[in-house]
Amino acid sequence: MNTKSLMMLKVFLNRYHEKNSKDFTALLPAEDSQALAKIQIDFNEPNTILWDFEKKVGMIHYSWYAPIFKKIPAHEASWMLQVLPRKSAVKLQQVCQIPYTAVTLSPFARAFASHYLWKQIEDPAILPLEFVPQTALSALMLYSREQLLEIIDLLGVYDLTERVRHIVDKNGLKSVYSSLKPLELQFLHHCLNQQNKIVVSPLKLNDWDGDSQKLRQKLHRRGLSRLGYSIKEESSHFLWYFVRKFDTGRAALLQHCFKEEEIPKKVRGELIQQLLNLVNFRNKKEIREQ
Repeated sequence: MNTKSLMMLKVFLNRYHEKNSKDFTALLPAEDSQALAKIQIDFNEPNTILWDFEKKVGMIHYSWYAPIFKKIPAHEASWMLQVLPRKSAVKLQQVCQIPYTAVTLSPFARAFASHYLWKQIEDPAILPLEFVPQTALSALMLYSREQLLEIIDLLGVYDLTERVRHIVDKNGLKSVYSSLKPLELQFLHHCLNQQNKIVVSPLKLNDWDGDSQKLRQKLHRRGLSRLGYSIKEESSHFLWYFVRKFDTGRAALLQHCFKEEEIPKKVRGELIQQLLNLVNFRNKKEIREQ
């Protein structure tokens, strides 16, 4: 049996024969039985993997579907949009110039459309998300795109901190502070009270003219790079799903980081720790405000 088949069998055993799974594995060829014993999967919902394609397609940013919908006849594309999240459907309708159709799909039609779209987008070599090994960064998959964009901007604040330490002009500081969102400003003050290691090249602000939007673009690009270098050693399965939470433009920037030369293990370790510290800071702030 191949790896995917063994993993799927493990899920079925977890679901239906958890207490007596050894009785079933004993019937397998020795090679398969030994391989199955090494698989550490607690997941026990086979339905999610086998049939919940609508959930799968909803995980992918709409920009990845644009090339697919442009090839589908307009009258078919208009109703296939119904299986995507509302925001994604509206964006694709605009980008691909798909006419609006007010139609309620039957369960069979929804299943057909979502299955079709998933088969167009999936990579057969990639494991189902439920099978991807867990790491310290796996929790990033639980965040929405909007939350991840917020995290990316906050990551850029790490590098802004070092620049702020050396700004003595009060007007310059005021321009920086006014460019930040409330949470980013709080995180900046938090970082200023910490002794974070400088692990990346300095953020250049010599050419900054005080325009808030330009500063935010610099911080966002720096945050994307930090995120890319932090996750580049994760499994190809994790990376496949993760980059598709973003638009194809940001995904390309992340993937560029994956292809860059290997960074020292110590540097990547520090980048990961800073990312985890930031997420922890953000989560605590979110809990306090609930």
